[in-house]
Amino acid sequence: MSGVWCYFHKTGFRNKEYAVPIQEIAAHIRQSSTAADSLILVDSANSDPAAMEYALSPSRPFLETGNPAAAPAVARLLAEPQIRTIWFLRSTHDISAARLNERLERQLRAAMAVTVYPYEAFTPLEIRLMRAMGMRDPPAWSHELLEFRRR
Repeated sequence: MSGVWCYFHKTGFRNKEYAVPIQEIAAHIRQSSTAADSLILVDSANSDPAAMEYALSPSRPFLETGNPAAAPAVARLLAEPQIRTIWFLRSTHDISAARLNERLERQLRAAMAVTVYPYEAFTPLEIRLMRAMGMRDPPAWSHELLEFRRR
């Protein structure tokens, strides 16, 4: 019974990704930008690209960070002035190959102003456990939607 209650109340998940409000995130992206003036990146290593694809609809394509074409596309689109916003949905724990997610984030932060929307807070117990496992500065949130805008 407690598991069913937690599921429908979106609380108590060990895997925080289950409770990330993908529909809400997709609605925010659709309301705040258009397909013509934005790019959407989704962390393919530790997020849910299939859920984002479903939530966004085919009219709003996105790039998965694990796609080899993602990094060159970001570099190319940074140079295009009509691209006003780049959205990046990512886990705060980067498990991407060669830390690609962190590299993409650094590249975007250097070129654009960022607003961070955090999702799914870790509990104090989870943060203590992360520290006990050797994490020096554990994140407070499981996922972030980063909104990069032209300065």
